[in-house]
Amino acid sequence: MAYQNNATKIVYDFICEKIRSKEWKPNDRIWTEQKLSQDLGISRVAVRQAIDKLVTLSVVRKVQGSGTYVLDTNLIALLTVPTYTLTDSDLYNIIRFRIQFDSSNVVYFLESATAEDIADLDRCYQKMLESINDPEKFFLYDFEFHRIIAEGTKNPFILKINNFVADYLIKHQQYLYQFLGPHIALEYHPLILKYIKEGDAQLASLFMRRHLEITAEEIKKRITAKTSNTIQNDLLWTDPNP
Repeated sequence: MAYQNNATKIVYDFICEKIRSKEWKPNDRIWTEQKLSQDLGISRVAVRQAIDKLVTLSVVRKVQGSGTYVLDTNLIALLTVPTYTLTDSDLYNIIRFRIQFDSSNVVYFLESATAEDIADLDRCYQKMLESINDPEKFFLYDFEFHRIIAEGTKNPFILKINNFVADYLIKHQQYLYQFLGPHIALEYHPLILKYIKEGDAQLASLFMRRHLEITAEEIKKRITAKTSNTIQNDLLWTDPNP
């Protein structure tokens, strides 16, 4: 059973990566079950299970007698949250990196983004609003909002950096939601989107920077409070007569 689960995940991740990288685009037919099985060295049963899972998530669709095709799907369904943990220090240092990175990306986005990119950003924000009470989705749509901006810059080096640190950014977004909740994102994302739609790069970048700076300040406050409480608890539990 453990082998079967692992084999299914390998096929699932392989197909998702082909779609994420746009090697397989919407309406493209993916490899047959037989080719996936042969090329990956995995049983047809595991291949079928992976495809069935992707069908359930509306990532692909099966057409009887024709094959399996990529849907024009939201990338949220393709995201896998890493299982490793981040420390409080990681949380703070990553947000410090994002202050510079994300606020600059907004400027480049408005230089290169298409109307379709802006429409994607708007749809993503609407999905965030719909997911306020669903933490499993909200932080992923928050991540997707920033990813669309990075992708929309069309700058190959920004794309490489964003792809290289994507796992950390997804995990970071999850931790931010657990640490601070959605309120800061809900306050600033509509302002960022508003000025992007108006083509005002200066204000869009300013509100992106402010959004992340306030987040950094809140993280620092929480870390300081946690450290202070830990020290107080240690003092309370110290045996005065060892």
